[in-house]
Amino acid sequence: MAKQKTKAVLKSRPRVEFHSYLREPSVAPFVPKEDLSTIPYVYHGWDNLYPEEILTLATNCGPLQRAITQLAEFIAGMGWQFLDKEGKEVPGAQEKFQEWMAETTEEEFNAQTAYDLAHGMGLTWGVRRSNTGAIVRLDHRSRFGFRAQKTKNGKVPAMFWSDDWSLAEWNSTDDRFKPKPTPMYDWSGKKKMAEAVIFERQYHPRDPVYGRIFWLGCKRAAEVWVKVDNFNRTQLDTGFMASVILGTHFEGTDDQLDRHEERIELAYTGSMGKGIMHVNLAPGEEPPFVHEITRGNQAGELDVMRDSCAKVIYETFGIPGLLVRDKAEGLSSQERALAIRLQQMQRTVVATMQKLPARALTRLMNEENI
Repeated sequence: MAKQKTKAVLKSRPRVEFHSYLREPSVAPFVPKEDLSTIPYVYHGWDNLYPEEILTLATNCGPLQRAITQLAEFIAGMGWQFLDKEGKEVPGAQEKFQEWMAETTEEEFNAQTAYDLAHGMGLTWGVRRSNTGAIVRLDHRSRFGFRAQKTKNGKVPAMFWSDDWSLAEWNSTDDRFKPKPTPMYDWSGKKKMAEAVIFERQYHPRDPVYGRIFWLGCKRAAEVWVKVDNFNRTQLDTGFMASVILGTHFEGTDDQLDRHEERIELAYTGSMGKGIMHVNLAPGEEPPFVHEITRGNQAGELDVMRDSCAKVIYETFGIPGLLVRDKAEGLSSQERALAIRLQQMQRTVVATMQKLPARALTRLMNEENI
């Protein structure tokens, strides 16, 4: 008996398609890994205006601005102490630091630095030297005004400054806003430039140039918060939607028709505006009708969503809610929890931010043999 040949048949199965699946884009800024153009600096965002976008969002979102300013106060603290490994104050360190602050105050320098750090953009300082090579000034430079030069061997060789990056991108021939480079500070001590920039930011994998903003997880919440207020304002400005459509039969002249509409509007119009949509029907058309319009979202009804967004922002920053929102009852029972949350915030958020300026100051002091 001949063997029967077998044939493997792959069973077909229905094709599955997800029509309602939406892939959310990342809130992280676009930073090109390779740029073959003649532009010498690395774009921060598609239009090179991502820092300005962040600043604008914080300006328009109340909870985000509150979280940033609150965190900045914690980062700035009460001033610097320079201690050795045993916890004793280093002689001459505070005096040297005050010499560097000759054109400003320590409070102003710390507040401005902390404000940049609270945005998550890192810090930029300007270091000036005398003719002998000694450090004579330490200046705060706004982080939002800088873009990094393209890296060489994984390091940023210089920072480009512009007074207005939007105008610099719009008109590259305008010398008033043309980006100008300042070399990065050489920590090896081999090059002692008259002026150099220190750029410190938090580490983030695969983003060696600008790092990554720590609160990006709540960026969408901040954008929603702003939209809710805009929705409320727009609806208040344009009036509320009518709640009734009324159709009536009427025969007469145009003046009589106008008077007829006016009487109907007076009967249904309240203090907030027209409450009906009136449709006049000619004889022989549909009979008179009244349709009630289902009410949609009105101004103020999305405030719960807005409050939830604010909560997300505060939690992302690690700020205890009781610091930014009043609670009518249970304050005594919240005291212990608040103390624990403040310690957690100090250790996990504030201390992390303070390490960036502390590290730079320590290295500067060591270079001056302090």
